[in-house]
Amino acid sequence: RSPIRPNFWRVPTDNDGGNKMPKRCAYWKTAADKLSLLSVKPTKDGVNVRYNLPGGQGMLNAKYRLSEVGRLELSMILTPKVKKWMGDIPRVGWLFETHDAFDRVRWFGRRDETYADRKTGSILGLYRSTVERMITPYVRPQENGQRADVRFAEFTAENGAGIRVRAGDAPIQMTVWPYTQKDLTATMHHAELPRRRTLTMQFDHKQMGVGGDNSWGLPVHSEYRLWPKKTYQFRMSLQAMAPKDE
Repeated sequence: RSPIRPNFWRVPTDNDGGNKMPKRCAYWKTAADKLSLLSVKPTKDGVNVRYNLPGGQGMLNAKYRLSEVGRLELSMILTPKVKKWMGDIPRVGWLFETHDAFDRVRWFGRRDETYADRKTGSILGLYRSTVERMITPYVRPQENGQRADVRFAEFTAENGAGIRVRAGDAPIQMTVWPYTQKDLTATMHHAELPRRRTLTMQFDHKQMGVGGDNSWGLPVHSEYRLWPKKTYQFRMSLQAMAPKDE
């Protein structure tokens, strides 16, 4: 229901607000929307695309490959420049919208809402749920529902049609909502969140931790933050799933 596009932002959590993350990392809120296209090079099985980050503050290389079996392989290499004012990166991944009928979820990964610094209490395994049940209904709407260390996930409608997502070289992180990032940002109470006719799907190489030593100033521990001095490489794939009767 939308293009597949890079995503570097997360909706601020209560802890993020306390440690000034929205101000410190503001560059990344609009970075994906303000990419400058440098080149598009078709290949025999896909396309390579190169972008400048806003203000010339680094590069993003994206590759799209369609295999003979209909699997779309996505890869990106993010190379920011080292600028202290850019702040750390909230997340590195892809975002797109799909039909809201694909709300039945089967995945191999962590069972509960989990993040880089909050996952050891959730068992790794094969699970089934629905998009609605995977939401964490915080009183004040904010980032929620991520499942960490995902190897694969399937999102299907009642007839079995849907999308299969597979990790590439390393497990991925996934977050799926029946609303958008803008909805979460603009809404004051969980009960006021709309239910769209689309699902917002976010699949990440990494997302910064949520912290929680306190909620009024201490940042996420350094080892769970994504610093712009690093290069981030990410690979995953999408494949359509046919209805059960086909």
